[in-house]
Amino acid sequence: MLALMLTWALASGAAADTPPCAVSVDVLPEHLPGLCAQPPDVRAFVERHDRCVHFAGEDPYDEARRAELAREMQAACSGAGSQFKSLLERYRDQPDQLDWLQRYGRDVGLSPEG
Repeated sequence: MLALMLTWALASGAAADTPPCAVSVDVLPEHLPGLCAQPPDVRAFVERHDRCVHFAGEDPYDEARRAELAREMQAACSGAGSQFKSLLERYRDQPDQLDWLQRYGRDVGLSPEG
């Protein structure tokens, strides 16, 4: 599935936390500040995991919707804990990235233990 992308441009008068990079519509607004300063693998993880959070909150109002949500959650949520742990390890010596990842993890309930 191709994620829809929004391209945000910093224009005069734009909010300081408006990202100057392409960001999936799946990224929750509270995760936008600082996201564009992160490496591509961190941004991709956040997009995927926020998609997981989105589908986890959806209502499975019938069997077809339940099956659709199960597929989407399998694709978006599978391996999130271990991937998060790997990113923490990869950026352990880069304080800006590590701090951002740790705040993200606390916000979405991801444990550093994976």
